[in-house]
Amino acid sequence: HDYAQVFALLREGLEEVLRVRGRGHLEPATADLAHALFSALVATAEARKGLFFETASTAPPAPMDPKAKDPKAAQIGSVPPPIDTTQLPARVALDILNSLKRQGSDKDQDLAYSTTACQEAHKLLPFRAVAKHALSLRHECDVFGSIYHRERLLGDQLHVALMQTSDMYVKAKILDDAQLGTITSPVETPCSGDILVHWARPDTGSLEPLPSEHLAFFMFVCPMSKDEEVQGDAAKPMVARCNDVNLVALRRLVDGLSADLLHCRPAEIVVTTYVQHQLRSFAQVLRGA
Repeated sequence: HDYAQVFALLREGLEEVLRVRGRGHLEPATADLAHALFSALVATAEARKGLFFETASTAPPAPMDPKAKDPKAAQIGSVPPPIDTTQLPARVALDILNSLKRQGSDKDQDLAYSTTACQEAHKLLPFRAVAKHALSLRHECDVFGSIYHRERLLGDQLHVALMQTSDMYVKAKILDDAQLGTITSPVETPCSGDILVHWARPDTGSLEPLPSEHLAFFMFVCPMSKDEEVQGDAAKPMVARCNDVNLVALRRLVDGLSADLLHCRPAEIVVTTYVQHQLRSFAQVLRGA
């Protein structure tokens, strides 16, 4: 669950592949290995956002059938079961119980839990509350670089406990072994035309300005098709990288595109010159210019 470390290991492996085998023409074996590493980076990003943020695999909830006898009964199965407090580290269970009791006792005038709910929480805790507590512990360790070993150990123990007690946690937050296995045994790069991008902090020794003002990215472009009609660069995979993308310029460009999208509604098409101008601006930013 230390996704920052996983990202660092995968990025180190990707840079090593590009340094040793990525010079000149990109061989098929090198392209397959690079695609496997990019896919692992995407899976890690999806796992880090799991349960709390929208992901690419998140499906919209199914609409309720108004003719059903109990429309809410169909959604009960999607609610994860509560977590037994005896399966959690003692300190975690006590911290969550104390936070439940504190709610409603301050000046925020928020809704307090009932006495019955607090008593039931001594045996079973809502899955959402435990998962959010695990996320807060993970963020605290990341902020301080895991220098407090007791907090890091507590977070690891909670992670292991959730792995053993919740199938939903395993499905959303744990990297699939089959996905990681493709790194040691790469499969053929799919001809889908997909573009995989990994954003990261640049190498601090290669930039004169402050690293916080710049970003680095790695990009893998899958080939379009194996058909004979598709020739040239579109039929070959490509890997690109830049270590000097200005963060301020990138945010300004994204904000401008968002504002233009709102202003042009409800139009369905835009002029070609506008698209050309935006693509040139986007390419200029990605080149680090």
